[in-house]
Amino acid sequence: MINSNDSGAEGARDILTLAHAAQDAATKRTRWFGWCLILVGLLMIPVTLASRGPLLPFVACVAVALAMLIGIEAFMRRRRVVPRDSKNNFLIAVGIWFVLLIVIQSLVPSGANIWFLLATALASTPFFAFGVRALVSRPRLDVPGS
Repeated sequence: MINSNDSGAEGARDILTLAHAAQDAATKRTRWFGWCLILVGLLMIPVTLASRGPLLPFVACVAVALAMLIGIEAFMRRRRVVPRDSKNNFLIAVGIWFVLLIVIQSLVPSGANIWFLLATALASTPFFAFGVRALVSRPRLDVPGS
């Protein structure tokens, strides 16, 4: 703690120590977001693959993906500390995935299984990119409710 009797240099050193400790704690408390986005990317691959399969039509796959994404967004809203722009990054990744899903459905021929598999992996890359970015960058925090 900072003492009012400390000299200026020692007080500044104490403040910097507290600031570094707070930054480290914030980094640890927001680490979940990057892993959450990577998990979403992994979950979206089978959903995208199923959109071409005989079991679920395209509309049903989009409905399943939408329900899953709404649930994940609700989970993110309940977290005490979230990285700044996390909701925007999540929504951008969802938007890019959806546009790529539409492009994949219209451009990749139905008999081209390997191309469809590669395009599906490509469609999930926004989630991976934002997830890795969140894991390697130091967060700027927004504390909901404050």
